Amino acid sequence: MRDCTVYDLPTDELIERVKEELLDRLRASLAIGSPSRLQIRESPRVLRYLPGGHFSWHSDRGRSGASRHRDFTISVQLVPCSYAGGDLQVETRDGIVSAPQQHGGIVAFASGLRHRISPVVAGERWSFLCWVRNSSNRRSADPVSRGRTTSRRN
Repeated sequence: MRDCTVYDLPTDELIERVKEELLDRLRASLAIGSPSRLQIRESPRVLRYLPGGHFSWHSDRGRSGASRHRDFTISVQLVPCSYAGGDLQVETRDGIVSAPQQHGGIVAFASGLRHRISPVVAGERWSFLCWVRNSSNRRSADPVSRGRTTSRRN
């Protein structure tokens, strides 16, 4: 299912500032109720994909544990995109959308949407991931029914 290296990030002041900046950008991009209700509760991760590395089709929202509270997934490209393949593809109501490969690019999508990382052909793909919970209204924040993605470049 997944062929990459996963690094769990410790909680420190820098990571907390990064999380707040990402939440601010998500709040600016989406109209989803009370902005104070958006939270990142899980530790963010960094993923490293080498040639041949990939992540098969999956959803980030689970039925138990912390993943059941994931409403939005945020992915940030960490290094200059000098790799081939390794596309982040999200399955929406309108079809499959490939996220832009831009250094510093931020992509947010509903965690219930199926998505994948296509196999990296050359180079290395590095990304920062975190998951957002919208606790203001659990029913209206249902990510599967929204089918929304948003992309932003620094």
